[in-house]
Amino acid sequence: MLRGYWEACLVLDFLLLSGWFLEPQVQGQPTVPVTTALTGSQVSLAGPNLPSMYKEIAWLFSANLKILIQDSTGVVFFKNHLENRVSLGTNGTLHIHFLRKNDSSVYILQLLKMDGTVEERQVPLQVYDPVPTPVITVQNLQHRGPGCFLNLSCHVPSSETHINYSWLGPKGFLSSNHVLEVTTDTSVSYTCQARNSLSSSNSTVSFAACSEEHSSGRLDMAAWLLVLKPLVLQFLLS
Repeated sequence: MLRGYWEACLVLDFLLLSGWFLEPQVQGQPTVPVTTALTGSQVSLAGPNLPSMYKEIAWLFSANLKILIQDSTGVVFFKNHLENRVSLGTNGTLHIHFLRKNDSSVYILQLLKMDGTVEERQVPLQVYDPVPTPVITVQNLQHRGPGCFLNLSCHVPSSETHINYSWLGPKGFLSSNHVLEVTTDTSVSYTCQARNSLSSSNSTVSFAACSEEHSSGRLDMAAWLLVLKPLVLQFLLS
């Protein structure tokens, strides 16, 4: 029984620390590709190529945190942060509802096979927040020759680290950096797109043509028409 297997593993861990035994042999499988999902959604995790017949199945959040176990008597759910948000589907599929960022982990699926051996699969899950609206900051405006030099930066007000940035102009893609440096002599708009693997969000900044009366040096911000979308809209609705 997997219940007995887990209890035995605790004893074996103690013995391993004492150097008495080698690690118990568990049949493993390569880690499957990472499953990604957004907070608030649901996800289904399944081990690939499961045998059609087995005695028991168990899901673990980590090596030391059990989620559930199913045997011939039914399903037992363990108390943890996933409690009341998980269910077991057909063929051992683990369903997780109302996902949170701290649900990210490498989940472990354990099977007690008909021959008494234990087979283990690792199923990684990465949960992301939806990307919030990026904020564009004008770092520098300077008159250069017939046009004006712009230094714009874009960032997302979030602790999310898996964010990629790109800039788009009138003719399409400009940069894959969070900072954009460009010189223009016409009225123009630039869009910053922030994205992770599952969602994206945009902000646009628009400028009027460079004023001829500013012949050199740093431009006064009032000499430009600056419109941030959708930041202005959010401000008006707040």
